[in-house]
Amino acid sequence: MIEVVYSGEEHEEQDEVRIPKNIHQIGNNSSNKKIYIEDYVMTYLKKSPSGEDNVKYGVLLGDVKRAKGNVYIFVKGMVEVRDVIENSIIFNDDIWSGIYKDIKQFFEQLNIVGWYVSVPYRVSEDMNGIKKIHLDNFAGNDKVCFLKDRAENEEGFYSYEQSGFERQQGYYIYYEKNEKMKKLKIFPKMFIQIFSVLGIIIILVHSLVFFIFPKTYLETRKEKIYNMANEISSNMNGKEIKYIEQTLELYSKSSEIKAFIKEKNNKNEIQIKDNINVNLESDSNSLIIEEREIKLNDGKKTNLQFVSTADMQKDAKDLSLKFLPYSLLISILFSAVISLIYAQIIKNNIQEIKIVTDKMMKLDKKTRLKVSSNDEIGELKQQINDLYSTLLRTIDDLEFKNKEILKLEKLKYDFFKGASHELKTPLASLKIILENMKYNIGKYKERDIYINECIEIVDSLTKNISQILSVHSIENLNNDEEYLKINDALEDILKRYEILANQKKITVNNYILDENIYIGKTALKIILSNLISNAVKYTDVNGVINIGIVNDWLYIENSYGNNKISNMDKIFDVKFDLNKENSNGLGLYIVSNILNNYNIEYKALQDEEFFIFKIKIFS
Repeated sequence: MIEVVYSGEEHEEQDEVRIPKNIHQIGNNSSNKKIYIEDYVMTYLKKSPSGEDNVKYGVLLGDVKRAKGNVYIFVKGMVEVRDVIENSIIFNDDIWSGIYKDIKQFFEQLNIVGWYVSVPYRVSEDMNGIKKIHLDNFAGNDKVCFLKDRAENEEGFYSYEQSGFERQQGYYIYYEKNEKMKKLKIFPKMFIQIFSVLGIIIILVHSLVFFIFPKTYLETRKEKIYNMANEISSNMNGKEIKYIEQTLELYSKSSEIKAFIKEKNNKNEIQIKDNINVNLESDSNSLIIEEREIKLNDGKKTNLQFVSTADMQKDAKDLSLKFLPYSLLISILFSAVISLIYAQIIKNNIQEIKIVTDKMMKLDKKTRLKVSSNDEIGELKQQINDLYSTLLRTIDDLEFKNKEILKLEKLKYDFFKGASHELKTPLASLKIILENMKYNIGKYKERDIYINECIEIVDSLTKNISQILSVHSIENLNNDEEYLKINDALEDILKRYEILANQKKITVNNYILDENIYIGKTALKIILSNLISNAVKYTDVNGVINIGIVNDWLYIENSYGNNKISNMDKIFDVKFDLNKENSNGLGLYIVSNILNNYNIEYKALQDEEFFIFKIKIFS
């Protein structure tokens, strides 16, 4: 059966977690962390590497879900590091690039849930090193490590808990058989088919009786004659010959077994009396003879013969015909009852499926088929339930995406409407200045003075248009992810803003070393450029800009002096006042859209001294 665990209304938890079928528990899993691993993955993890001294490692792939305070980790695949560097465990940029290439090719829908390592030495001698590798590359309590110590022949799952890097007490191996639902056909002539099967069975039974009965009938007759001969001969001992003759004659008349005194002859021939009805020309006629020796009252000895004949085929035929009406009647009644019961069961199941599927067509979210058996009907009901659950999830997902699309389209409409409106003002100003300069009217006669003002207006327009175009191109910044060194892109951007920062006597502290982020190269440059630009613009004179990484969060903070943001809730909204100095324009709007496009977590904070923007670089 499939276990369904329901949780409460907690924000980050799943409404339900579906446990795979056919699970086999290893150990005693008493913690709130449940690890499920497909058996083919487990088989691969247990496999020893080609060389005895070789290290084998890679990453585990699957899903992580939460329900009712428990963490469910499903390991569904793995990617091995094929080119191990110097037989050591190193997750460098080249290794990660190869891993993500394999993930994209074979397991695009799965997430990284941990790693595995198989070493030829005692793990206890290098446990701190294993811990460091785990924390550096797979931080968080949702990540697990499958560790195999070939020297001690020990293996098991480990995860980072509050008390440290601990071995898990149990996990589950499962095999999930996922077949496409097949169409079930029910033949309308089921009743006739059952009757036909039972009719064949009846014919076979009667044929067996017809062919087997002669042999059993003959054996029965032999045993009967044998017993009768013993009984009569024992009673005839010591009697007179005439008494014996009269008695045997009387017995023969009333019985199918004929008895008489054997006449003496020297040729050892079998004598058949006239009163024995035997057809010597018949192939199916059987003759049964029993002979007994008795003593007469005068001390002489004589032999008694007991003879019986039977036409076995005729007897079998007669017996079959005698019981045929009864057997046929019983068989017909039995088949009718079985057919009705079976047909009713099928009808009830189909009727139930029809009623429930009608409700499903009306999208009744609480409707489910009751699964009470493990046969084909039960599997069909379960498949319909699974299909309906998938359909509901798809519908919910589509509804959510439609709302997001409508929201985005409205946002784009409002943005371009507002942006175009704001662009009209500097264009109109520029036109007026140029026309007055052309005709030498008013103060604009001094062309050399106001030509610089025109250039400044053009530069402002160019910047604003560039921002608008960058917003339009965000949708194309996807599917280009790679591991990039943050500092490589950051140093180039800091050089561009060095002059502006020096003019305001801003101190820039860069604490980033060689940390990486998984994102597109163009997207990273746009993000950092906008964040540094905003930081330099809104930092007060003699202020400070700090850049670093803490707990897997990239932060850019700047002191703001009198530029404190009054409404943090609308910080990522589109700002249409493009020509105002106190407006952050499109900068943070562009940054938020790019990060959302790459599903990267971010947040903006403000305290008494600093405005802080944070980006999650490791999930």
